[in-house]
Amino acid sequence: MRGDLTHLRIIVAAAEAGSFSAAADRLGVEVSAVSRRIPYLEDRIGVCLFDRLGRGVRLTDAGRSYVASVRDILDRMERADMDARLAAAGINGRLNIGFVWSFASGPIVDLMRQFQSANPSVSVRSFERCDDDLMVGLETSEFDIIMTAIVDPLHPRWKAIDRLLRQKLWLEQLVAVTPESFPVGYVTWEDLAGRIVLCRSGDDWRRFVNHVRELGGPTLDFSEQNVALDSLLGLVAAGTGWCILPASSARDDVANTKILPIISEGATLQVEAFWRPEVDNPALTRLLALARQMFTKTNQA
Repeated sequence: MRGDLTHLRIIVAAAEAGSFSAAADRLGVEVSAVSRRIPYLEDRIGVCLFDRLGRGVRLTDAGRSYVASVRDILDRMERADMDARLAAAGINGRLNIGFVWSFASGPIVDLMRQFQSANPSVSVRSFERCDDDLMVGLETSEFDIIMTAIVDPLHPRWKAIDRLLRQKLWLEQLVAVTPESFPVGYVTWEDLAGRIVLCRSGDDWRRFVNHVRELGGPTLDFSEQNVALDSLLGLVAAGTGWCILPASSARDDVANTKILPIISEGATLQVEAFWRPEVDNPALTRLLALARQMFTKTNQA
């Protein structure tokens, strides 16, 4: 028995058994332990909990009220113990995930569906943020894990996060969101030359510019917009510019726009997971194991 709860368990056992000796047998302790602890507790709280009878004991009115409260305390402790054991096994608990895009379809949906099916008691909270905010959330432990499509070499700030761990997930095809009037069924880097390319405030567009330039493509002209993803698509529809998105987050239901594949070299990005090694979350361990199982073939291709 847990030391702090021994007195409480003895009280309940004596109330249910109707005698100190029967309570001792039930708990596997000496009768003297029961006969000492109950008077000690009565003296401490200043209330007589039991009427001593010739052949046993009976709860007083105050004792019945006290035992009802004690049973509630013990039940809560047992539930807390069980919750802790389940959390340690990764069966329940909480998992906070940050995304660079709101992946509305594709591999992330399959990953999370399988994870929730296998771990229905884990509460998963998802946050769509730009890269800068994801890095802050990882440093401040707001997120257990983040998932983002990266361009190597890795952003210096990612490397600065102490002992950051990373795991490859899936490959993300890039697409262009263009006005409906664009006459061709695909886009190249050259098609983007001289156009305004819209992005969200905080997106790491400078590294993407370098990425395209190093592939022999043009220097892209990005324009940061302090809006959400859906609003970017609206700006394309309004003729403000084009935008580049992962295929899994592009929507084809925005009027006056269309989604076209980018067929140039380097238009496929690696989505990776990042987390800190000191995060002790069994649910995270299970998610990473499932991701390795799902995406191993993709990463070997």
